[in-house]
Amino acid sequence: MESQHLRGRCWRLACVSDHSAFFRNAPEILPADAVLVLEGGRQPQEVRAFVEKHEVPAAANIAAGTVWPRPNVHHISVTATALKELADLTEHCAAPEVCDHLHAYTGSEVLLQWYDAFSEPLYLSKLVSQGHVERFCAALGIAFAEEECGGEGDLRG
Repeated sequence: MESQHLRGRCWRLACVSDHSAFFRNAPEILPADAVLVLEGGRQPQEVRAFVEKHEVPAAANIAAGTVWPRPNVHHISVTATALKELADLTEHCAAPEVCDHLHAYTGSEVLLQWYDAFSEPLYLSKLVSQGHVERFCAALGIAFAEEECGGEGDLRG
């Protein structure tokens, strides 16, 4: 299965350093049938238990942000309840305890690509409407812009 990337026009969102706020507001930009991918991180026990409870089989091969050593990669079903629980669990975690890279997809479409999560800008597919992006960014007090996402070899997609 070929690794999936964002391609073409996309939304570039300013860095969201508050991971708990990101998860609380993520239902604005992620549909209920999306899958969240947590790559890497040194999750504390309660976060690992959450991951085990909500993990689903991988339905897409998302381009890894870390090649070696091979990181743990968890695909988690996106529901408002699960995202709220994750937000609550990570409220007192440092970002590296949550994940190193974060992605989301629905079907075979990459919706969100975020290498170096919580310390770099994140990229959203244009499948996410501008209205949803505006509300998400307003809630977090961050800026966004439209730009071109690349292909393989470009860590943004």
